Amino acid sequence: MEENESNVIEHLLEVENIASSFTVDAQNKASEIQNSAKAKAEQDYLSKFNIQSAELEKSFKEESAKINEKIVSEINSYKENIYQSVQDKAAFSNLMNNLVLQK
Repeated sequence: MEENESNVIEHLLEVENIASSFTVDAQNKASEIQNSAKAKAEQDYLSKFNIQSAELEKSFKEESAKINEKIVSEINSYKENIYQSVQDKAAFSNLMNNLVLQK
């Protein structure tokens, strides 16, 4: 009977070792799947980030160019208005005389 019990115990230990091996294999496979999924997710994120970043950069440059054109146009218009304005030297002279004489 002891031999039979010994065989049963050996068989149970063998089954436990096999089960342990399956568990380790399953954990390793799960880690591989998880790492693969993580790498793919990071790659997808970077791809989408780069696309969005490029679109925003393009939009920023276009809007900046429009704003700069408007600024240059307004400055040129202002300069043109100043150059075309007539100087009233008599009124300016009177204003200066009044300001100086008041003090």
